[in-house]
Amino acid sequence: MAQDLADSAAHENLWTYDDVAQRWRVSPRQVKRRIAGTSLRPMDLGHRTKRFRPADVLRFEEELASAAAGAGANTGGGRFSIA
Repeated sequence: MAQDLADSAAHENLWTYDDVAQRWRVSPRQVKRRIAGTSLRPMDLGHRTKRFRPADVLRFEEELASAAAGAGANTGGGRFSIA
């Protein structure tokens, strides 16, 4: 019982595909497409349970912003733009 509560509390700080989708203002399916082949990977917590560490998502967003700024390009809604 105590272990279940500890696991539950630890998972409360993790983000679902829906959480990331809401943050980026896209669908959860679009999140899956946008992160395919990138460094952002969800944690596998068991049968069909994937979660993201908020710090990983924020780092990924910073990498995208840096890449766009370094290229001097406006991504204009392209594959890696965050809405």
